[in-house]
Amino acid sequence: MISTEVATRQTIKTAIPKTDGKRKPAGLHRVAWLCLVLACLGASWFTYQWLLVPQPVTFAPDWAGAQWISAADGAGPVAYFRYTTTLSVPPDGAFVTVAASQIFRLYVNGTLVGSNTHDFAWGDYPRAYIYDIATLLEPGPNVIALRVSNVDTRAPLVRASIGIVEGATIAYHVTGDGWQATAQSTLVFAHTVPGPDRVNKWITTGFDASSWRPALHAPDPAGTPMLTVNPLLYERPAATQWISTGAGHDAYFVRQFAVPFLYTNAWLLDYLEWRGYHTGTKRCRLPER
Repeated sequence: MISTEVATRQTIKTAIPKTDGKRKPAGLHRVAWLCLVLACLGASWFTYQWLLVPQPVTFAPDWAGAQWISAADGAGPVAYFRYTTTLSVPPDGAFVTVAASQIFRLYVNGTLVGSNTHDFAWGDYPRAYIYDIATLLEPGPNVIALRVSNVDTRAPLVRASIGIVEGATIAYHVTGDGWQATAQSTLVFAHTVPGPDRVNKWITTGFDASSWRPALHAPDPAGTPMLTVNPLLYERPAATQWISTGAGHDAYFVRQFAVPFLYTNAWLLDYLEWRGYHTGTKRCRLPER
């Protein structure tokens, strides 16, 4: 017992509990050690994955012999490129790999597929890009068109590789022979009539490009454009089928699946197609397996 004297001359007695000298249960020590070991193993695995396992940020595109090309009829800041290919049946898959000296816009059968305008504005170039175009191709003639513009005085250059997937084989159509190009805007818009859609005629199959000259092979520019997406995702597409919820303004699709232990990589490729603007019907293509 301990006595403490305060200002009122009163004595307050406070009891201090005595320890019985017993140790904590051994089970708690085992749990603590187990948690410590698991934490060390997790930190070691993370360190191994981060420091010793290569973490590719970029991927080398398969250009399949594609050349850098330019327009042969001028060296203006804007050039237009076209390529026409004919398909007998819809392909199992199709993709385009493209790189440009500066800013490009890619069209397939009159539809804008992609552009690097935003990346170029942020200084993220040179880069290569890959796009899925399977849903845009159809039996008969198909047009792949590119508009390339430079903000300096250099001639616009482009390099592209079109892959048509049929089963386990891929047929490539690359920049070089068969491509047409022009730097003359009068040849691009000469066969159009005034109207809101006049600028889109040259990217369609009905445009007469007989006055365009063959594209000219150009020296490789400085730098090696790389992809930020694994091209195998496009070169080896999974079998898919379209699913739909019917007419409506909103649609929700859910798929649950299990992944193996210590799975390190995963990708999600979605193909959304907004059919029937007035009816609001929506469809989504998902892998069959």
